[in-house]
Amino acid sequence: MIKVYSTSGCPMCDMLKEELEEHNIQFENIMDLDTLKNKQITHVPVLELEDGSLLKLHEALKWVNNYD
Repeated sequence: MIKVYSTSGCPMCDMLKEELEEHNIQFENIMDLDTLKNKQITHVPVLELEDGSLLKLHEALKWVNNYD
């Protein structure tokens, strides 16, 4: 399953999640700070694809808009 690593109060995180929802892409939202640290994620949002690829916001939005 696709995962979104985010934090509360992050407008860019909310924007990415809204884009995913608009494209009917199911995702798991992960906000656990320990998980972020373990994955070495220092900036959010990050989109993790099913193949394990980690995409930062700009790349993630491109991926979402080309999804079909």
